[in-house]
Amino acid sequence: ERYAYESGDRHRVQNQQDVTEAILKKLSDPRYLAKYPKILKSAEGSFETSMSYDMITDFAKTQLASLHPWTIEKISVDGTGAMLPTYSMGAQNLYVMIPDQSTVDAAKAKIREYLSVSEPEAEQGTEIAE
Repeated sequence: ERYAYESGDRHRVQNQQDVTEAILKKLSDPRYLAKYPKILKSAEGSFETSMSYDMITDFAKTQLASLHPWTIEKISVDGTGAMLPTYSMGAQNLYVMIPDQSTVDAAKAKIREYLSVSEPEAEQGTEIAE
């Protein structure tokens, strides 16, 4: 819901991040993590990932073995709202966000930081979010 809040889309993004965080926390609970095949089957067709089923299985088994709690970090890019035409809607003006490049650069740097974590560090419990 973007219109009910003064911060509009920014608040909607925060709400989406909160829901995603709650799902991840619940899925990291051993009671649910042990049921990952059933959960994956029920969610089939509802999401896309570059992870193979085997990678997800290995991830679940590693998490079950370590029971290391996850640390979730949220980051958002910001910008300035504007009414402009878009590629998908042609000449019709729609609300768009003109990105603040410094926030985009900060998000890209954070992603690169997480992706640069080496395998041995990842095995010691450092989570890598994609």
